[in-house]
Amino acid sequence: MNVIHRDLKLPNILISNSVLKIGDLGFAKRLESLDGVVKEALGTLGTMAPEIIEFKPYGILADMFSIGAIYYLMLFGVLPFSIKSYNDFLKDVKTSNLNHYILKD
Repeated sequence: MNVIHRDLKLPNILISNSVLKIGDLGFAKRLESLDGVVKEALGTLGTMAPEIIEFKPYGILADMFSIGAIYYLMLFGVLPFSIKSYNDFLKDVKTSNLNHYILKD
């Protein structure tokens, strides 16, 4: 449907009758195509894609970054990158090695 949510985070993922639903569509935007881009810096630090913080054009893949951060949070109980400040977050995204957690059977 070419819609970008732009604020995916765990509190916006709802479960109703065993069905996952995405809530809080206030920042959502319909794109002309899957290749479409937007430039507004919207979202929540921790799940927001780095290109948004850097005021670069972004598209659907920014939501995929958010989904990855949410998944990581669900697996390990913490966000994958620092949320102290935008600068710390960007530094973490660009230099972090996420292999410091190991899943055990």
